[in-house]
Amino acid sequence: MKFLSTPNSGASWRDPLIYVIDLEGESSEVAHVEIVDTGSNSQIASFNLYGVTSAEIDIAPYIRKYVTKESVSNTKGVSISKAAVKSAVIVNGVSSASAVFYAASLENTRPGVLSTTPDNPRISLGESIHITLYGLSNVSISIQHIATKSHIRNYSIATNGLPVEFAYPLNAADNGLTAINVDIVIDGRRVDTWSYKYVSRENPSQQVVWYNSRGGVESYTFPKVERSCYEAILKGDNVVGRSTTWQLTSAYESPKEMARVEEMLFADNIYVSNNGAYQRVELLTRKLLHSAKNLQITIRQNEMKGEGL
Repeated sequence: MKFLSTPNSGASWRDPLIYVIDLEGESSEVAHVEIVDTGSNSQIASFNLYGVTSAEIDIAPYIRKYVTKESVSNTKGVSISKAAVKSAVIVNGVSSASAVFYAASLENTRPGVLSTTPDNPRISLGESIHITLYGLSNVSISIQHIATKSHIRNYSIATNGLPVEFAYPLNAADNGLTAINVDIVIDGRRVDTWSYKYVSRENPSQQVVWYNSRGGVESYTFPKVERSCYEAILKGDNVVGRSTTWQLTSAYESPKEMARVEEMLFADNIYVSNNGAYQRVELLTRKLLHSAKNLQITIRQNEMKGEGL
């Protein structure tokens, strides 16, 4: 058994990822195929091929299902992103070389930030800063609280060529907090500084998180939230959970900011915070009010018994 061709490392899992194999005349035997995550040493999929001497195997559908079922990081600090995967294909015990596949084709010699800087970024209690970064070897983040007594917190991680997610929930505010500065260093080079203004939101609001087309985490806080209904989830005559439907309306934003937030409408999944943990929600309606320059969406979150109900 040998591999005749394999996809390039750095390719997108949204495109075909075809492995061409030659069983070298062993058509009477079963060809057992495994797709493995070599970063976490876990199995992505496995199946058998029968009665073939050669084959083309497209692993993209398996990779897409694997990466899009994962949730945005709930871990404070830096962690390896779930939007990319380092994988290999094993056929009858013969393994291909490991390759990294991303949400969008990535030139893996160009480190950078995969998230987009919001216009005039703001943060309030109960919200989080989310940034996805890519580096060849390491990423470092410094967080500086501008307050009565300013302080700095440092985070770093080895990337191993995979994107990294940075999550920083603000669960408590320092006395006199006015801003939070995020200093980004990738492979030893300072590449950017994001400065978030601290605000106190008077009305109920909701932060929504999603992945952009490059696999970078984005977030936006909707200032207007209306809970439209509660529904019981039934199994026979028993109530096994509940469903909550919300209508979220954005502020009036600049064209640049609206273009960033519009990507949410076409994201594979979107998430909201539930007691500090991000959970996937169902996007029921997607409506962009171009004349008013704001966005309105309706989302539904299901909670089953044993999951906080």
